[in-house]
Amino acid sequence: MLSRKEREFLNNPGNFSSQQRRYLRWRIRKKLKILASDLKIMLSNCDVTGIRIQEILDAIEIQDQKEQLQNSETKVFENSDTSENTQTHDDVLHALENW
Repeated sequence: MLSRKEREFLNNPGNFSSQQRRYLRWRIRKKLKILASDLKIMLSNCDVTGIRIQEILDAIEIQDQKEQLQNSETKVFENSDTSENTQTHDDVLHALENW
């Protein structure tokens, strides 16, 4: 689904200029919208296709990714000075949703 450049960007965003990062984020968001639509169709037609819902969920590993994100955020909050860090967990999630 992702191009070689998009994968490279996700692994090392610092290697790209701000304009390149902006463009790559736009491309990835566009692909995510298509993927979301496709997944919705797949999930609503499981009985016709014979594909189990669990197979789809296993393929995208949503739970594992969610847990990894939560663990990394917890480490950031634990390692930061609370007097200087005014961001809440919700602020971080909101920022990630809108990158």
